[in-house]
Amino acid sequence: MKQDKNIKILDCTLRDGGYVNNWNFGFDNIKEIYDGLKKSKIDFIELGYLDSKRIYDLNYTKYNNQSSIKLCTDNKSSIVMINYGDFDIDSLENYNPNSKFCGIRLAFHKKDINSALDDAKKIKEKGYLLFMQPMVSVSYSDEEFIDLIKKVNEIKPYAFYIVDSFGVMRKKDIHHFSDLTNTYLEKTIAVGFHSHNNLQLALSNTCDFINYSNNDLIIIDSSIYGMGRGAGNLCSELILQFINNSKYILDPIFDIISNIISVIKQEIYWGYSIEYYLSAILNCHPNYSKYLMDKQTINVLDIKNILSNIDDKKRYNYDKSYIEKLYYDYMNNSFDDENSYKILKEIINNKEILLIGPGNSINKNISRIQKYQKRENIITILVNHINDNFKFDFIFTSNKKRYKKINLEDYNGKMILTSNISNINTDKKIIFDYNSCLVSDAKIDNALLMLLKILSKLKVEKVYLAGFDGFDVDIKNNHYDSNLYYTVDRKQIDYLNNIMRNNLEYFKNIMTIEWITNSKYMEVKNENNSNSTNKIE
Repeated sequence: MKQDKNIKILDCTLRDGGYVNNWNFGFDNIKEIYDGLKKSKIDFIELGYLDSKRIYDLNYTKYNNQSSIKLCTDNKSSIVMINYGDFDIDSLENYNPNSKFCGIRLAFHKKDINSALDDAKKIKEKGYLLFMQPMVSVSYSDEEFIDLIKKVNEIKPYAFYIVDSFGVMRKKDIHHFSDLTNTYLEKTIAVGFHSHNNLQLALSNTCDFINYSNNDLIIIDSSIYGMGRGAGNLCSELILQFINNSKYILDPIFDIISNIISVIKQEIYWGYSIEYYLSAILNCHPNYSKYLMDKQTINVLDIKNILSNIDDKKRYNYDKSYIEKLYYDYMNNSFDDENSYKILKEIINNKEILLIGPGNSINKNISRIQKYQKRENIITILVNHINDNFKFDFIFTSNKKRYKKINLEDYNGKMILTSNISNINTDKKIIFDYNSCLVSDAKIDNALLMLLKILSKLKVEKVYLAGFDGFDVDIKNNHYDSNLYYTVDRKQIDYLNNIMRNNLEYFKNIMTIEWITNSKYMEVKNENNSNSTNKIE
């Protein structure tokens, strides 16, 4: 590393790290993180976001105004970020010796450049250090980036950033954007680098940036333990070690990791994941990949294929309705299922149906479920799994991942599938059209709901449910077999359970549903008796 450069570290744990825990650190933890960073002699500490729409809460690092920041801060090193459009700059108080922060980072997308530049001028006029953060730098052509730099030179902010928002940059990209700032950015303006770790290159890219840039003042963003959305950020402890500057003290950061950050990570994972790797190699917003991974219905190759179909104009700005359409278009393999309904109707013929899911509860209720199976006039369908404890008439799956994992090809004569499961031999299988089995306007492709929709069309009057336990933070509580485990984002758990509850409410108006095992989907849950039955009429 070149020793003649002035390198400053900006720690963004309380801001970028907030994407992990929805900025709910708790005030005592916020104070401990801040105090620890001060002791470590980090140059800039980002306190969080200013966001006018945010409801004030002492425990969060999103603040609706300056007075809601309750920390006793050193206003020579504390800064905040504003996402363009989230805060009324006109309401910003002028900087003064009692201000809680000295600087403001203004983050903006290419589409908002002109308006963002107006806000940038106002921030500087109010006396704050201005850090300008053009998100997704790779979305700019050379001409656009040079034009932006020239406009930035007129404003003369404290710092201008190269931002690897999606963690897609390689060494050649670092050099290329550094060449542009080296050539066109005024030397009095610091150049910053903000990296993400989707390709596990945050540290090496940062080291390349430090060595390659010819600017005398460099600012590097990092967060403790890499805490940040998805694959996370550059680790503060790693870059401080690389710089090897006796100015910084690492021990306070180790204390923060032990006392706070490692505890958060036990509950909410961040770090390397295949979805963020895919979003990086395909140069698209990571939320596209996360949406597809959260579906838990397709394999990694399918996700790669869908992401490859994203239009270039849509890659950088996440559009949920757009990726939703791509997903369902990809899954939709039309199939004429008129004969399938006839076949299954003849077999069911006014019988009651027992559906057994892969929930953890079935191992605790084997004998109870088996008693139901001995009833006359009942048909048993296993959903998304096979369990040797239960005889069955059919196996149903609409999930490509489950289909491959449990080797259903051994049970050709007992298989009910949806048409999205491609490349299958259709002989001896009962197949239903995927699209017509989707439930509600939201197009829910949960296997239980899709099967209930099929059964409702067949006028089934009574269904027993076992092993549909609902989603839990602890994945061990979701399935009886570790081979069936998959992670569910804790932020999605309540949403998914509510979606299931609401749709089951719809089906209970069409048929009688009786629960054999407890479930988070039930209207009333008896926590004290795992064998209790709640009947939904």
